[in-house]
Order: sequence, then structure tokens, then C-alpha cells
Amino acid sequence: MSKDASEDEIKKAYRKLARKYHPDVHPGDQEAEEKFKQISEAYDILGHKEKREEYDRLGKQAFYDQAFGGTGYERPDFDHGFNFEDLFGDLFGARAQGAGGQDYTAFFGRGGGGGFQGFQAGPRRGGDLAYQLTIGFREAVFGTETIFELERPSACNVCGGQGVDLSASKPCSACQGTGRTVKTQGQKQFMTTCQTCGGSGRQGPVRPCAACGGQGQTVVREKIKARIPAGVDDGSRVRLAGKGQPGLEGGPPGDLFLEIQVRPDPIFNRQGHDLYRDVPVGLLDAVLGGKVEVDTLSGRAALKIAPGTQSGQKLRLKGQGIPASGNKPAGDLYVTTRVLIPRELSPEAKEAFEKLRTMVPDHEAA
Repeated sequence: MSKDASEDEIKKAYRKLARKYHPDVHPGDQEAEEKFKQISEAYDILGHKEKREEYDRLGKQAFYDQAFGGTGYERPDFDHGFNFEDLFGDLFGARAQGAGGQDYTAFFGRGGGGGFQGFQAGPRRGGDLAYQLTIGFREAVFGTETIFELERPSACNVCGGQGVDLSASKPCSACQGTGRTVKTQGQKQFMTTCQTCGGSGRQGPVRPCAACGGQGQTVVREKIKARIPAGVDDGSRVRLAGKGQPGLEGGPPGDLFLEIQVRPDPIFNRQGHDLYRDVPVGLLDAVLGGKVEVDTLSGRAALKIAPGTQSGQKLRLKGQGIPASGNKPAGDLYVTTRVLIPRELSPEAKEAFEKLRTMVPDHEAA
């Protein structure tokens, strides 16, 4: 199959073709009825996992012995140039175009060298969505609750996600509106596309839903409330279950993944669970030793300055980094000292420094 064709595109292509050749649309037209049966049979092959696997494992002949045995179709003669993919190419290629001239050859393209991959009928989980959410530094550290607006696909509330005008048709009596029936081959039973409705689950005029244009989905703008756990970092992902794309054929919805971006903090720099910051230290405290007050995430803490502390020296405040969360212990705060050199001195201070010059060797003063 074409790598560019999604499962949803393939299903939509099939539905449009089934509607085009549906017996209710062409009453009394034997050719259209035969075409509808062939389309349904082809869809049954594509949509059944066991048949695809059997074809991959045993090859074309064994596949057709099962797929067409007892259906009224003559088994294709593989010895006379029959091409497996031609069946789908004839049904879904240039001779089968939907509204607007959409060519479905790309959707049912010829894979060659094996079975058809990537198609699955029946209930399917909706796709996942991603949304980039920017939060503040402290919101990332301590966690937060936020509300944001997001445009996302949602099941059409008019047709219930079926994509058809429910007022123009009724549920298929053969499959009770499911679009699938149980088929028996020997001792095996498996689900197959309903031959009566072609998998649409409806009988009568099959028209696309006017509200969603037959897509089964509409785009809605929704306010979403999210809890951001404490300790997330830039690039973290937060999963919101069930907030992704709606499921197909009654399947569950996908998830929404929030991709977290954290605004930088003017004071702290984060690396993992540790924090880094600069702290100004007075000249006399650096020379003689002392204490300075340092702002941390949890308040102010006293930092001991040893005598002779140099500018650019790194000191640690244990446990003052990112708070503990889950099985991760609290990080540390690493402080880089920045010794302040006075720019202006009083005459008395200048005289004191001059005396100090004679008392401290140059290499020590440096």
C-alpha cells in the first residue's frame, strides 16, 4: 500500500465507492450490483487480519482458495498472468473516482511482493495529538493546574461519527447497523464486512452527513484543564488520556500529549534536579570570612563564606535545589560567588587599603 495513505483515508475511499455503486442508488442495475459485491469482497480481504497474514505466509493461491471458496467467484488463474493487486487496482483505480474526481489509486496502491499492510477494519483507537504548553519556572518546579483552549477533531454530534445522514437511512437489518457479520469457513468463524450494506451499517439512501461532510468528525474549540505535576522540565511530556482524536467505528479516543516548554528564570539555572545561581559577596567577607543570605526556592538561607573565598568559587547548599518528587530526591543549589570590588572609597578607606598593601604580599593580594 502507499505509505502516504492512512487507515482513515482508505476507509473513506471505500465508503465513497460503496455509496457510489450501492444497489439502492442504482436499482435494477446488475452491473452496479456486481461492482458493489466486488468492492465489498475486496474490502473484506483488506480489512481482515487473518486473511492478510495468511496471504503473507502462504502466498496468492492459498489465499484465494480461502478468500473466494464458496463465494460464487471463479478462482483466478495465477498461471495465466493474474496479478493479485489488479483486483484492487480495477476496483479502486482510475475507473472508480469519488466526488470531485478524487482518484483512489493512491489509497489502494499496489504494494507488490506480499500482503497489504496497515489496514484494519472494525473499532480503532483514535490518533494521538500533541500541544505545546509554555509554563513558568516555578510552575514547573512545584506543579500547577492550567486551563488552555485547543482546536481538535471531535466525533460529529449529528451523525455520531458515522459520516452519513441518519435521517435518510436506517440501520442494516443484516448486521444490525454494525457493518460487520460473522462468516464461517470450515470450523473457523471470523468477522467480515457485511455484504448487504457494504460495511456502512445503513440501508436506504446513503448520503453524507451535511454537518461534517461525511467525515464523521468536526473541529471543535475546547477548554481543557490539565494538572502539571511537580518537577517537570523543559521538554517533558504530560499525557492527557482520551483527549486526542476520536476513535473510529466505536473505538476509544487517542491521547493528548502536552509538550512542556519552561520559561527561563532570571535567577536560577536548572540542570536536572540541581539549581545554579550567582551570589554577590562583599570584599571583606571574601577576605575575612562571614555569612551571606541567599534566596532559594523555599526562602532565604544562610551561606557560610570561608576566609579567602575567591570570585567564581562554587559552594553548595544541600537539598536546596528542585524539591523531591516521586522516587527522585531533592537536588542541591550550587552558588557561584561574585566578589564585589568597591568602585569608590572614602579617604579613610583608601588610606586603610594603602596600609594593607604594605602588609600583604602582592601574590597573596592577587
